[in-house]
Amino acid sequence: MPNANKIIYSLRIYLELEKKGIYPITTTANPRKPNFMCWIYEKTPELV
Repeated sequence: MPNANKIIYSLRIYLELEKKGIYPITTTANPRKPNFMCWIYEKTPELV
């Protein structure tokens, strides 16, 4: 079963998506760099 989520690590991309009205499912700490955030979105045609 394919992964149903898309993870965004870039603040710049997150802000652009927010301007378009696309909001994340959840926000979490980046597993490789805990001082940074990553945003988890549901995979949709807009994000592919």
